[in-house]
Amino acid sequence: MTFLQRILLFALLAALAGCSSARVLAPTPNNFANGAYPPGNIPLAYQTAQAPIFYVTDRGPQNNQGSLTYSAERSNSTVFGASKVAFGKNQSWQSLSAASGSIKRPEK
Repeated sequence: MTFLQRILLFALLAALAGCSSARVLAPTPNNFANGAYPPGNIPLAYQTAQAPIFYVTDRGPQNNQGSLTYSAERSNSTVFGASKVAFGKNQSWQSLSAASGSIKRPEK
């Protein structure tokens, strides 16, 4: 196999690996598998399928239909903020907790 063929094969394999559509969660740690996860250790305020994400940016603010977004332009100031991230669409805490403690998880 020539050098050029090896490069082409590598590029093809890299492209195929990058086109994978399955998003798989990280595997459950063995000590939490099969329902051994201690839900009583989590305060009620944190039993939600949403999490706050804190960020710092020097990107320029952009008003987009009443919501704050940031452009690619740099700003002269640095701002910090918080955003909420949801783990799946219409996901409840119970289903999220059950999925995090099971060995076989859904792929999406």
